[in-house]
Amino acid sequence: MGKKILQTNKKLDPQVQAWGCYFRSLQGIAEDSLGFHLSPKEINSLYEKGQRDADTWAGFVKPMKANCWVSYPDAIVKQAFELMGTTHSAVQIGANKGGGPGSPMTFWDWVYDTGNFSYHYQVRWYQIAGKNWRHAILCDETGRTLFNPDPSLPLVGEPTIELWRVK
Repeated sequence: MGKKILQTNKKLDPQVQAWGCYFRSLQGIAEDSLGFHLSPKEINSLYEKGQRDADTWAGFVKPMKANCWVSYPDAIVKQAFELMGTTHSAVQIGANKGGGPGSPMTFWDWVYDTGNFSYHYQVRWYQIAGKNWRHAILCDETGRTLFNPDPSLPLVGEPTIELWRVK
């Protein structure tokens, strides 16, 4: 089965190598859920698919742009699950993005309506020292790191967090 492919793998598209931490962290949800690891060829095909395919629930907006800017993260996870032959999907249920690092979680309205606050994964965003960009990693529900797409980057400070549920 091997290990998850890092975003820095030279067999990946150069844009994934440079900016693919969130893309790979989202795919990591599907990989971890099923115990399956995508190959570089599969990751590249999903990168191309993410730029090409408009998801019906998202209207005519593509799930991602050419520079790995993810517009619809749910679609990226769904595409990875589909490639692995399952109908599973994942949905973001909340985040502390609006308040910044260390702020309390905000759950989406539909989560309050259903009363189901359970989640399986966290995507944690760390500011990179001296840079104006951030790095995403995949963690379990307790915050333990499951997959860091580029372990050479230092994870410093308090991250902003997204909460994800597999369904």
